[in-house]
Amino acid sequence: MIFEILFQAAQILGYGIILAGLRLFIHRTGFLSLGDGAFAAVGAYTTAIIAASTGVPAAVTMPVAAAVTFVLGFLVSLPALALVAQRWLAAIYVLLASFSLTLATPYILRLPALKAWTNGAAGLVIDTRASGGFVLSLVLAIPLIAFTQGPLVNRLARPIVLSGDPQAHAPVTIGAFTVPLTFGLSACFAGIAGSLLALTVGFISPEFFIPAASLVLLLGLLVVGIGTIWGILVGALLLELASPLSQAAFAIFGQQSERVLSVLYGALVVLCLVFMPRGLAGLWQRAGTPP
Repeated sequence: MIFEILFQAAQILGYGIILAGLRLFIHRTGFLSLGDGAFAAVGAYTTAIIAASTGVPAAVTMPVAAAVTFVLGFLVSLPALALVAQRWLAAIYVLLASFSLTLATPYILRLPALKAWTNGAAGLVIDTRASGGFVLSLVLAIPLIAFTQGPLVNRLARPIVLSGDPQAHAPVTIGAFTVPLTFGLSACFAGIAGSLLALTVGFISPEFFIPAASLVLLLGLLVVGIGTIWGILVGALLLELASPLSQAAFAIFGQQSERVLSVLYGALVVLCLVFMPRGLAGLWQRAGTPP
């Protein structure tokens, strides 16, 4: 019973870390990203592969996972600099590039050429006896979430509201490297969460990182509201509550459940962006504003 509570708490904190990075990127650039599942996979497999091949404690590999995902995120978003004068073209590029990476990741992990590293669809088992995944989740979650609110990050760029702000349609005035830097940080947070997932569960496979997972991460943040820090915490709880829905979908649709959930979550993301771009927090504020 205690183990199950700790496991769920670690999962929620891991979601919170990913959402903190995603909120940082969206709030600072006004762009959307669907690459969190892919970067979490890179972080998880980096930890698993290094621990298995070198024999070092799995927890020691987390800084490497963070560095690898930061560099990967920076490089993936770097071409957006060529479109920085056309803000919405840059936003479309980041969205499509990140989602393409998420779509491709489960298939890449199953490639026969990489089976010696990833073990294909069978996944990898990690020795977590000395990793302290639960403790690391507790120790890292709050400082990482607080970091996204700190003065160092605030110097990167002025926040841009996704909708309802005339500036959102104006040419970009933020520093040229704001997008790749913040995208790299967001990817780094997802990589740390993926590494924590590997340390906590002790097993990873390509099925952990299906596209629906990235959609539900973005949905969890959008539902509550990007502009509030509570969106991270409540969004993480909503994601944990979404697990029974995934199990029910698999029981009904079988192997097609991934596609069904992807369509469902994608439609909900679009509805949130159209009808409540500021989330439930924005609706609450609007309801409390006198006419």
